[in-house]
Amino acid sequence: MLRDGAGISLDSLNAKRLARIAKVRQKGKITTDAQYYLLRERIEEVWEDDERQDELHALQALMQDYEDRIVARAEKSKRKPGPAA
Repeated sequence: MLRDGAGISLDSLNAKRLARIAKVRQKGKITTDAQYYLLRERIEEVWEDDERQDELHALQALMQDYEDRIVARAEKSKRKPGPAA
């Protein structure tokens, strides 16, 4: 139905999604919230797959690094003095 209406198949959408995930893994760093949620979704897919545990751990490490950077950025902005009145 999707393919008929838009000329797109679910297989092609999934292939594009997996390619985006591979690109983030290759880069070694999540840089956007969209990438974060993309990887989070993938973690849910491979969570219980014993054959994908290496992928799972790599994705979890990327997510942990991103979360740590977000927290550090928030703490840094709290310490910045505001404009002088």
